Amino acid sequence: MLKNWLVKTSQIRTSYGHISYLSNQNAKSHDATRIVVLKDGAKSIINANDKRAEFRKENKLKGAYRVKNEATSFILSIPRDITQLTDRQWTILSKYVLKELLLHLNHKIDKQNEKYSIANLKKTTKKQPVLKNISEEEFFKHCHVVLHDESASADKKNHLHILVSNIMNNEVIKPITQTGATFNIKQSFNYAMKKLVNEDHMKYQPNTSVFKPEDEYFTDKKPVEIRPKYFKYASEFKAIFERVKSKFKEWLNAIHANQKLLVADLAVEISNDINSLENVKNSEVSIIIDTAKIVENNHDLAEPLKISNKVKTRKRRRRKKQKPTNKNSGSQ
Repeated sequence: MLKNWLVKTSQIRTSYGHISYLSNQNAKSHDATRIVVLKDGAKSIINANDKRAEFRKENKLKGAYRVKNEATSFILSIPRDITQLTDRQWTILSKYVLKELLLHLNHKIDKQNEKYSIANLKKTTKKQPVLKNISEEEFFKHCHVVLHDESASADKKNHLHILVSNIMNNEVIKPITQTGATFNIKQSFNYAMKKLVNEDHMKYQPNTSVFKPEDEYFTDKKPVEIRPKYFKYASEFKAIFERVKSKFKEWLNAIHANQKLLVADLAVEISNDINSLENVKNSEVSIIIDTAKIVENNHDLAEPLKISNKVKTRKRRRRKKQKPTNKNSGSQ
């Protein structure tokens, strides 16, 4: 299973160079890439910083005229071993994701305005600006969407580049750059994939496994001295991990069936198995724990029914500070 379909977020300093690169068929990394611009908002994004600078100069506003990061980049990618989206489906997906993002941003702006309005009543100077909600027309004008179809590539995944300007209406829209925006896009992406091609990230099983035959840490044939410290054999680790996955599915089903006694029993069994794996780093175990936390919060589970509160957290050992020795003590 996956916690979410993959969304990578980054801040773009120079939007012109980044937008040019996304559509550059001659770039080395685009040798086998079919590039499709699904929505062209390049001009508005590139000009937004200059327009804001002019506006602030004309109105003699304090603070920096130009913004350091002009836009936020979201890259949505899907594995090669699932149903791939058509160009039309990618277009539908991008529109849905952006509409949901707009709702999220306006909600954040409203909450911020409410907070500032109360704070401004107590101030006579240095009042915080109250922002307007972003209209749909203004928002979509500042979005640029490019599809990179990697079907002809040997190993690259199909992915969608969504570029959203950090500046709209001559104001910096801070919520775009925050983690809440990325989380919102992940949730929308998950929902759209389920609706469009019936691909559920929670049911996805990767073809590649973390257990590789040549991996010295999970191989039975390696000498004793280089086997995992807490497991004699890789097969033992695999058996426990498979049991955790199986029981976790039972735990989810029991929650939906409102079988509280079974949920409590399974929570104890799963946490005990996870605790036995705590000294082995494994991303798939972390995904199970993170997913459990989300389910627990969504269903408002009581403490005995939870898994996360029974999983032991690893503590770092602190080095003991050596007491300074007095060099002059022996020379008297």
